[in-house]
Amino acid sequence: MLILTAIVNFFVVFVFFGLLGNNAGPAFLYSLIIIVALAWLATTELAEKFFRFTHGMRRPIKREVDYLLPVLEELCRRAGIEKVPTLCVADDPMPNAYALGKNTVCVTRGLLKTATEEEIRGVIAHEIGHLKYGHSKRALIAHTLNQVGNVASIILVFFASTLAAASSQEQERRGSGVSFIAIFVALFLKLGLWAFQRAIDLGFLAIGRKEEYQADAYAVQLGVGEGLLSFLEKIADSDFQTKGFWARLEATHPPVMLRIEKVEEAITKGRETA
Repeated sequence: MLILTAIVNFFVVFVFFGLLGNNAGPAFLYSLIIIVALAWLATTELAEKFFRFTHGMRRPIKREVDYLLPVLEELCRRAGIEKVPTLCVADDPMPNAYALGKNTVCVTRGLLKTATEEEIRGVIAHEIGHLKYGHSKRALIAHTLNQVGNVASIILVFFASTLAAASSQEQERRGSGVSFIAIFVALFLKLGLWAFQRAIDLGFLAIGRKEEYQADAYAVQLGVGEGLLSFLEKIADSDFQTKGFWARLEATHPPVMLRIEKVEEAITKGRETA
C-alpha cells in the first residue's frame, strides 16, 4: 500500500510539473526526486521532531520521566532494542498512547491518570510493537507523501477549474463544445483525484486495523499481555464505534472486544506452550 501511495502521489506531482510546461523527461525526474527525498526525510529525526511539535507532544516532566522511563527501558531490553525511543507526553485527557516514526513513544495524561502501572506496561509494549514492525514509520512516510500530493492536487484542480471558467466565457465565440470539454476535464480530475486518495486512505485504515492485532500480540510476547488486556477491558465500555459498513471501513482500530478476544487467545496459547 505504501508503494501504491508513492506511485499515485508521484503521478499527481508529475502532472503538476507537466502543466508548468516541462517536458515528460524533466517532469519525471523532478517528480521522482521530490517523492524519494520526502520519503527519506520522513524517516529522519527532523521529521519526527516536526510531527511531535505539530501534534502537541512534549517532553515529560521529571516525575513522569521517573515513572515511565524505567518501564520503557525494561520493555526495550525484553524486545532487544538497544536505542530507547524518545519518550513524550501529550496533554490529552483521553487514555491513549502513540508510536511515531521509528523512534518516538507518546502517552497521554489521560492514560497516566486512569491506567495502572501494569496496564501502562502493556500499552507501551503495544506501541513498541508498532515501532518494531515498522508500522509507524510507514504511516509517517505515507502521510508525508500524501501532503505533497494534496498540495499538487489542489493546484491541479485550481488550474482545471480556471480553465473551465475561462472556457465558459469564450463559449459564444468558440462554441459550447469547448466549454463542456473543459468542465468535464475539471470534474473528472476532481473526482479522479478524490477517488484515488479515498481508496488509498481506506486501504491504509484496513492495514492499520490488522497492525493493531499484530502490536497487541507483540505485547503478549513481551510478557505484559495481562496488563494490556486489563486496559482494553477498562476502555471497552467507552468504545462507541458507529455501526454500519462505511463506519467499519473508516475505523482506525478494530472493535475493542475483538482485540480483547485476540489477546486472551494469545495469552492462553502462550501458557500452553510455556
